[in-house]
Amino acid sequence: MAHIFLSYASEDRVRAREIAADLEALGWAVWWDHKLQAGKTFAGVIESEIKKSDCVLVLWSKASITSRWVRDEANEGLERGILVPVLIDAVEPPMGFRSIHAANLIGYDGDQSSPGFRQLVSDLRALLTPGAPAPVQRRTAIHTHRGGTGVDWRAWLLRLGLAALGVAIVAVGTFGVMRYFDNFDHRAAELESRQKAFDEARRRTEEEAAKRQAELDAKQRSLDEKARATAAEAARRAEEEDKRREDQRREDQRRTAQADAERARAAAEAARKAEEAKQKQALKTPPKPVAPPAPAPQAALAPAAPRRRRLRRPQRPRSPRPPNRWRRRLRSRRARR
Repeated sequence: MAHIFLSYASEDRVRAREIAADLEALGWAVWWDHKLQAGKTFAGVIESEIKKSDCVLVLWSKASITSRWVRDEANEGLERGILVPVLIDAVEPPMGFRSIHAANLIGYDGDQSSPGFRQLVSDLRALLTPGAPAPVQRRTAIHTHRGGTGVDWRAWLLRLGLAALGVAIVAVGTFGVMRYFDNFDHRAAELESRQKAFDEARRRTEEEAAKRQAELDAKQRSLDEKARATAAEAARRAEEEDKRREDQRREDQRRTAQADAERARAAAEAARKAEEAKQKQALKTPPKPVAPPAPAPQAALAPAAPRRRRLRRPQRPRSPRPPNRWRRRLRSRRARR
């Protein structure tokens, strides 16, 4: 049965995996959602595991403080009194969880000797029930025979303890080295996968950009071809219109000249016919006798009487021309009269 239920946000999966692995290395059983089996309901399995757990370990981060699932799981641990909060980012826990002391694992890099991790281990030891496995070293009881001397047994125990200590140091060193290389390989693989994902995303972005640029170029070429075709069509129509107008002007000039020529011929023909008719009429009608001029009357032959000359009245000398203002006054007086 799992003794520690690990609650975290999906964005913190890598850090949650490291903390779970370190706790499992100390002897505790840790359950988190990567152990969810296929075909089981997510919410049902989580509810069942929380009820069976002896401790609810919540990782507070920038993503988890806004996660409804993490808050619900932390609230369940708070109600049961088995909540152990841990800060993995420099954030403030949500309302209702700030009064509980949280272990500080900000910037945790797998070093189990760090103060934050040791505080977390101490809190877990104090919380877990006696029946749960704890990361304590078990001592092996060595029974002695009554017949031996105490000095020899103490020396033997001292040598045995030193040997056990050496084995433990070698084991811890080996485990630390293996753990370091495992973490190194894991991080290298993770970095490689991230680099591949980044390269793939960049390649897709470049392909999409190239595709869009090709589409834009094709559209631009199509628009240019349409513009050239439109311009050529407009030029052709304008040329045809100019040619049609020139032909129409020439046709109008030809018709006008033809009409003028027709009118001239018609006028000449009419004049000729009129002259011929006049000549025929003159030939048919005899000339009238010319009467002698009538004699002038006697009175007209008498000399004319002398014309009486009319005497002109002497004119008075005119006064000099008055100024303009006087003339205006005279005109106004004459008008009033």
